[in-house]
Amino acid sequence: MFDETKYDEDFYNDIFNNAAEIKTDNIPALALPHDINLNYLIKHFNYHLQAGDCQLRLYNDIRLLHPVNKPEFPGEFILNPVQKGSKKFIREIYKTGFKSVPAHYRLRYLTGDIFPSLWWMKERYKCGTMAALLRYPARLGKLWWIV
Repeated sequence: MFDETKYDEDFYNDIFNNAAEIKTDNIPALALPHDINLNYLIKHFNYHLQAGDCQLRLYNDIRLLHPVNKPEFPGEFILNPVQKGSKKFIREIYKTGFKSVPAHYRLRYLTGDIFPSLWWMKERYKCGTMAALLRYPARLGKLWWIV
């Protein structure tokens, strides 16, 4: 739910200590503080937009919680709300994932992503050793695509 690297244990304890206890069909649950919940929903909505996956239900949840602070839909989503396959969105979500890796591990992450183990290549492409080896040069294209 949250980026664990940015917050300490006291932050999480404070959130849950200030959560309101509610019941849903006599099952106890916790409702997070309003601002924490709203910030998370907006962050999650923007993540989906970045991935090319329009989330109208999530948009409506945000509007109900805070009508003034609603996120905006980019124009391309109005005509075509599902854009998951778009290279633009795939690249953006990859870059977001890459930037979430601590800086001192990024080179290792990128190397492993472009040149994964032979075992992984065989499993991923459901092929034998020779076919997997022949696919490695094509993975260099991913480096160009990322840049």
